[in-house]
Amino acid sequence: MRYGKERRLRAVTDEWLEQFNDELRKKDVPHKRRPWDAWREWSKHVGVSTSLGDEDVKKIFEWFEKNTKAGSQYLGSMYVGSLEGVKSFV
Repeated sequence: MRYGKERRLRAVTDEWLEQFNDELRKKDVPHKRRPWDAWREWSKHVGVSTSLGDEDVKKIFEWFEKNTKAGSQYLGSMYVGSLEGVKSFV
């Protein structure tokens, strides 16, 4: 997929995010997954590896938080654990 400006431009734009989000909406991609897919696609789009600390990646996540239903970006608990049955060795 190619969205927006030429590859040499690195700054992610609202226009690119809107276009990509429209594609994800048409494919019924869950809201929680969209910023992660956008991050991956943006890295491919600009041809460089990016990390969570990069300004363009921060903008992607901020854009999805601002432009989607409140709370739809939260993943919730990742792990459920139990100490039941664990004996103390003291």
